[in-house]
Amino acid sequence: MASTWSSSDLFALVEGPWKEDYLIKRILPEDLSRVLEHVRTHFLQDEPTCNLLLTQRRRRRREKEGCSNNTDQLLFEEEIQSLVRIVVRDELSFLVEDVNTGELAAIRITYRSTKATDFPIFSSPCMKELFRLTNLLEKEANLFEKFGVGEIARFFIASCTPKYRRRGITTELYRRSLIFLKASGFRLAESMFTNPFTRCCAVKFGFQEVVRIEYKDYRNENDDGFVFRGESSQHHFAAIMVKVL
Repeated sequence: MASTWSSSDLFALVEGPWKEDYLIKRILPEDLSRVLEHVRTHFLQDEPTCNLLLTQRRRRRREKEGCSNNTDQLLFEEEIQSLVRIVVRDELSFLVEDVNTGELAAIRITYRSTKATDFPIFSSPCMKELFRLTNLLEKEANLFEKFGVGEIARFFIASCTPKYRRRGITTELYRRSLIFLKASGFRLAESMFTNPFTRCCAVKFGFQEVVRIEYKDYRNENDDGFVFRGESSQHHFAAIMVKVL
């Protein structure tokens, strides 16, 4: 369903001051370099699945070659950043800035997903595995048919700089983003949640789990072994969660 709001009115639902120290605004081209740096230095360091994939990749290199290096990590970082460059073009993504220091406090990356959405073929082993996991979940969830929608607002990254955590910033980004997406005409918001904190935050806003994959049971593409060998726990799983808007 198309929105009846103007672009400026839609962005006004999100953009603006929050409390006394923060400014929430859309991610513009001039913000992209610091957003990408945040993704590299904070999101990829903290995101559980990314960490597990890199840990397993390093282990395989040691077993095969007797050593490990940071080549896989650098390529993974580069390809995640490339994906962010693509999806922010949908103009559904926002950042939080400390008005006193100008520092980037948090980001909320969201994009428009349809049945025709397609991304470049990535070469990083970690990125390939991440996409395989995502595709398996999306196929089982079957959201377009199940909810009768032609497009979905897909939450991709929610990340907060460590010094700004536990201040309610991520929660406020969720709140404003959901209002914005509903006014924009979306009927469904969705994400693959792998982080316990963001899962809890999503539940507070009415997200419900549709399907999950437990990492302890997640097998490789050849079905001759497990992807996460000895690194996963009961808290490690990926879940597709949705909210009807």
